[in-house]
Amino acid sequence: MASSLVVCKVAVILACCDGSFFLNDFIDSVSLQTLSPTVIAQDDGSSDNTPQILASRADQLVLLNDRLGNVGIVENFNILAKATDAPYLVFADQDDIWEADKLAVQMELMRQMERKFGADMPLLVHSDLAVCDEHRCVIDSSLWRFQRLDPRVRSFARLLVQNNVTGCTVRITNTLYRQRAGCKSPSTWPKNSLESSAQARPREGHFVHFPCR
Repeated sequence: MASSLVVCKVAVILACCDGSFFLNDFIDSVSLQTLSPTVIAQDDGSSDNTPQILASRADQLVLLNDRLGNVGIVENFNILAKATDAPYLVFADQDDIWEADKLAVQMELMRQMERKFGADMPLLVHSDLAVCDEHRCVIDSSLWRFQRLDPRVRSFARLLVQNNVTGCTVRITNTLYRQRAGCKSPSTWPKNSLESSAQARPREGHFVHFPCR
């Protein structure tokens, strides 16, 4: 259990609720990453055996103590994000399966952006993803194609009607998290990927996308 800030380089933020069907597969995929992160997880009042699965994988993650019951996905993510001083936060959904180089590719793009814009600039990296059913059968290898999204859209006005930033593909700098958390409606952060991408726009920050292979 974590009682103080989790010190790490890359924190994977994993808010869980009734995810027992998927959770082991996700944790396994994280363990195969070529760039190793620290997973910070918290259950949100699950009615299945999600808490037991998390406890059984405690050697592979930092498990926060769920004393608050069901607080909702947004607040759960907020609690997890505030639990670390990691310079990079990576958001995950409990039913994700990650390609082995996901974090390494993200990090390289983030480093490129830091060299271009400065290490203190609020930054966001996001990607396409493959769409699967509950049995991991691929429906479409590209969410952008499946939903007819244009990842080149970056203006706030366009993002209001066509948000192409999917929360579970996002990596941000802690600078961006602190900036967004200081706004008037921090309860909408971090799962509102529209607001996060709008926050990371020119003069306030930058964001970039990369395709799913």
